[in-house]
Amino acid sequence: MIPRINLTDPESFAFDDGLDAMCAMQRKTPIWRMERNDGVPFWAIFGHAEATAMFRDRNNFTSQQGMQIGQNDSAAQAAAGKMLIVTDFPRHRIMRKIIAPLFSAANMRRMRPSMECMLNEVVEPMLARSRIEFVTEIAALLPAFAICEILDVPEDDRPAVLAMTRKAFGSTSSSKPVSAAERAEGNAEIFEYFDRLLRDRKCSPGNDAISKMITCDVDGRQLSDDEIVLNIHGLITGGNETTRHASSGAVLAFAQFPDQWQRLRADNELLPSTVEEILRWTAPSLNVMRKCTQDTSLNGWDILAGERVTVWPPVVNRDPHVFDDPHRFDIGRSPNDHLTFGMGEHLCVGASLARLEITVLLEVLLRHVARFEQVGPVRRLRSNLMWGLDEVGIRMIAR
Repeated sequence: MIPRINLTDPESFAFDDGLDAMCAMQRKTPIWRMERNDGVPFWAIFGHAEATAMFRDRNNFTSQQGMQIGQNDSAAQAAAGKMLIVTDFPRHRIMRKIIAPLFSAANMRRMRPSMECMLNEVVEPMLARSRIEFVTEIAALLPAFAICEILDVPEDDRPAVLAMTRKAFGSTSSSKPVSAAERAEGNAEIFEYFDRLLRDRKCSPGNDAISKMITCDVDGRQLSDDEIVLNIHGLITGGNETTRHASSGAVLAFAQFPDQWQRLRADNELLPSTVEEILRWTAPSLNVMRKCTQDTSLNGWDILAGERVTVWPPVVNRDPHVFDDPHRFDIGRSPNDHLTFGMGEHLCVGASLARLEITVLLEVLLRHVARFEQVGPVRRLRSNLMWGLDEVGIRMIAR
């Protein structure tokens, strides 16, 4: 009997990561026809080849109807055509040309020293402690800091912005939960704050992301205030979720596979491949959705117009047809064709920033930490959108 998992129920991933069930289904067939809790059917792709085919096919699959199967459909519709991730070609390509330079190699080099300084200040005093809660005390800080750098948030405002992001993206199921109402309040505060900052930048533009979005030209016109704020929120959301879960999942992996940390300590040349293996292993986006625009065939599977099709990166990244010994955490893995950032035109625009954040975190930890120990049980995220940890107690043994 093949175990079936309710992919649309957040509880399916709260006490178990759901990986055993999804991998068992993957071994049976790479594509499954499923139903949401409300009875709406959708396709779930667990195979790497099938996921690749869908990501590359912009003619038959649209992103403009939303990006995830567990999303708020009304919110997705409100952002359609305005926010980069829910925009299709050709407008998507034009908007991407505006946003992508924010993550240029030059900008990443500029940000690196301040990121290193911030992390050193955070990590050093924690070495003396017997337990830290890695998700909130370290992993959540870096993406908020990075987005403040990119958007040039005034120094005096940064504590407030950090508090907003903690509220907006805090867990609803941890031992210190943030209520759904508080998360909604946090998101509203983010919109209000950046709407004010947008007005300030119109009067006094700089060289930051907001100023560049104000002066850019899309389809012969400038972006509206609504479009700018929506895309700012998109950058904050993507940055917070991906790096937070990848970083905390990485440290847990090093605690569970201590030989891999010692391997990295002995050979820092493995750092780039380590970052890629962390991204493959943690795969923070639980699913990525497209909607079929016309009847088509996807690697031999008939998909009808209007049907939702989802890719599930945590299991796609463990497809044995692509990855040797896929359930082994191997920091020297090569090649490593994971789909954590998607591919094609919708390849994650902030991928370079996520890689930099993980790299800098590892570099700082390598300077200070001899090994990691897991302290107590892990609490997983209750979500069918993101795949990661709510809480993980870690002891960092100093070098």
